[in-house]
Amino acid sequence: MYKSSHKKETQSRLSLKIKTSHLDKGVVSFWVVGTGRQTLVFLDEMMENWRRVELQVTLLLVCIFGCVNGATDPNDASALRVMYSSLNSPGQLTQWSANGDDPCGQNWKGITCSGSRVTEIKLPSLGLSGSLGYQLTSLTEVTNLDMSYNNLAGNIPYQLPPNLQQLNLANNQFNGGIPYSISQLHSLKYLNLGHNQLQNQLGDMFGQLPSLSTLDLSFNSLTGDLPQSFSSLSSMKSMYLQNNQFTGSINVLANLPLANLNVGNNRFTGWIPSQLNSINLQMVTIGTQDLHPLLHLVHLHPPKAGAPVAMTAHQAVAARNQE
Repeated sequence: MYKSSHKKETQSRLSLKIKTSHLDKGVVSFWVVGTGRQTLVFLDEMMENWRRVELQVTLLLVCIFGCVNGATDPNDASALRVMYSSLNSPGQLTQWSANGDDPCGQNWKGITCSGSRVTEIKLPSLGLSGSLGYQLTSLTEVTNLDMSYNNLAGNIPYQLPPNLQQLNLANNQFNGGIPYSISQLHSLKYLNLGHNQLQNQLGDMFGQLPSLSTLDLSFNSLTGDLPQSFSSLSSMKSMYLQNNQFTGSINVLANLPLANLNVGNNRFTGWIPSQLNSINLQMVTIGTQDLHPLLHLVHLHPPKAGAPVAMTAHQAVAARNQE
C-alpha cells in the first residue's frame, strides 16, 4: 500500500517537470514527464504562452519586413501607376513602373514616403508630358505636389490630393479654367499656376482657404473681375496676378495682410486702395491699366525712356508728376 501511494506521489511531482529534447529547423519539441490533471493544466498554460510568443514574433517580423521593403499603401501605389501611364511612361522616371507595387520600398524618383504612405511628389524640370491621371484623390497623405517646368497639357485635374499644402504646376501648358476643387484644399498654403495657358474667369472658390499665403496666377489668359472670396484670404502674403486680362477694381485686396502684390499688365481700373500704399506693389507697364494710388489715374502711355519696368505706387506718382 505504501509503495503504491509513493509511486503516485512521485508521478505527480514528475508531471510538473518539462525538458527540451532538441531544436529542429526552428521547431522546439517538448517532452512532458508524467500524466494526470496537473500535467494537462501545465500543458495548456505552456501552449497558451507559446502562442503568445509566436504572435509577438510574427508581428515583429511583419514590422521589420514592412520597414525594409516599403510595403506601400495599395491605393497610393495604384495612383502612381496611373500617373506613370498618363505621363506616357517616361524613361526619366527611374524605378517607376506601370506594374510596380512598392514606390516607397523601390525608391521611385521624386517620391517621398513616411512609413507606407506617399507624402511628397516632386518631379520638376524633367520634360514630362501628358497628364497627371485620375486617381490623385487616393493620395490622402500627400502634402506637396510639384510638377513645375514640364510640358504637361490639358485641364488641371479636378481630382487632387485632398490634404495638399503646396501645389506647384507652374510653367506647363495647362489650359481651360482653374478647377473649383481647389476650394476643397483646406490645408493649402502655396498655390502656383503661373506661366500656363489658363483661361476663363476665376470662380468664387477662395473662401475656405484660410492658410493660403502665396498665390501665383501670373502669365495666363484669365479674365473677369477678381472674385469676392479673395477678401477671405486671411493669411495671404504674396499674390502675383500680372500678365492676365483681369478687369474691374482691386478693392477686394485692400484688407489682406499682403507684403507683395503684382497686378501689372491687366485691365484693372479705378484707384489703388490706400491700404496697399505701403506694400511692395508692382504695376508692370503701367500704361495697360488705369490705376492710381491717390486721386488721378496713372496713365504712362507710352512709358518714358529709362523708366523702371516695375514701379511701386509711390514711384508711379513721381513719374506721373514729371510728365
